[in-house]
Amino acid sequence: MAESLPSAPSLDKMDDIGGYSGTSFNSVAAAPPAYEEALQQGPPERGPITSVPVINEEQAREALQQFVSQHCCYGKGPVRQMTFRDLKSSSAFHYMLETFSESRSTTWAYEPFVGQAIDGPQYGPAPGPWDIQAEPQVKFQDAEKHLEVPHTASVK
Repeated sequence: MAESLPSAPSLDKMDDIGGYSGTSFNSVAAAPPAYEEALQQGPPERGPITSVPVINEEQAREALQQFVSQHCCYGKGPVRQMTFRDLKSSSAFHYMLETFSESRSTTWAYEPFVGQAIDGPQYGPAPGPWDIQAEPQVKFQDAEKHLEVPHTASVK
């Protein structure tokens, strides 16, 4: 008698999981959350500016000397002779736009059943693809993560 090998069941035998209709054994892109849903989160909070660094005359002169040394036609004499009357600290904001995007897709996956615990629909409804927390290891670097959707497992 030949040994039976595990194989995937046909799609018509797969459970109908809310939010995952149309999922197949090929990757299917999950639509991003609705724009209105994203607006409900609100903008990120900006922390208070607790202190503004204060520099003294010596530090100001050193910074100016360094700036002058980076330009071939600037003279160093005025920096040495300059008299500082008043140093005022102020803040400047530098706006920097960094974008980060992600996409999600769903697919049925299968593995041989060897008695492991099964997290099926009896434990609650399955969260939507965008409701699952999946933080990247490092932002702004290509990466791929494979996660099992809770409450979608079954034995066929």
